Amino acid sequence: MQLTTGDHGKPLLFTLRDRSKAASGSMLDARNPETWKPCDLTRVRVIHISVRPPGQTETVLLIAARRAPYVNGVCQATWGAELFAAPGQYEGEVRLEYADGSIETAWPRLVFVVREGMS
Repeated sequence: MQLTTGDHGKPLLFTLRDRSKAASGSMLDARNPETWKPCDLTRVRVIHISVRPPGQTETVLLIAARRAPYVNGVCQATWGAELFAAPGQYEGEVRLEYADGSIETAWPRLVFVVREGMS
């Protein structure tokens, strides 16, 4: 994802999909996420997105994402202008926390490339 320093506002919408199962009416293609089955999030209690600059061990910010309408894998996340205040390449990780206490981490990591704004 490409951003400019200080970007915030509209929520980031994303779909969590299971790349080992085909979406309804699709033939599974490992190279095409549109053919992957959206995840059923009804048992997920909370979705976290951890963000940090690459090579650092400290998380810059933990974003709590919301899910709706649960079964089609669609989630949304918002953040403040302070998250991407400096230019550079950040990485993010999506972690699902289920009602039974189990945790699942999505793969691969997200990449946020942030450039300096012109004003």
